[in-house]
Amino acid sequence: MKLGEKPRKNPKGDPINPSHYTTHQSGIECIEITEHLSFCLGNCFKYLYRAGKKGDMVEDLKKAAWYAERAYLNGESGDMPDAVKNKIAFVADYTDNEIIRRLMVFMIARRFEYPPRLIMLRDKINEAVLELTNEKA
Repeated sequence: MKLGEKPRKNPKGDPINPSHYTTHQSGIECIEITEHLSFCLGNCFKYLYRAGKKGDMVEDLKKAAWYAERAYLNGESGDMPDAVKNKIAFVADYTDNEIIRRLMVFMIARRFEYPPRLIMLRDKINEAVLELTNEKA
């Protein structure tokens, strides 16, 4: 593409705002939440949000677990503003998949101090991966 040319339409849809990030039943786009989180925690949420919509749900959950652990290793606490927690809770309420809904609710729970919340989140996501893998077998 040359400077000044209009981008060609992508036959798969909008490459900047793909449907797996913009068509949640809640009406909240993924970016409306992730832009208020740290990089790793935002990516953890992103993979929960899109789980199974772009590719394999188990792969998305493995990526979410990886980012939760990475957030912990980077010294992140997992804390977030109440307004962001409220948006995540709203998204969770409109999430059809019970496993994903539980993980989103767990992500915003306040009761976890030790072991660190992000490690517990990683472990919960890994438990969900095992649950889904066993369902397929």
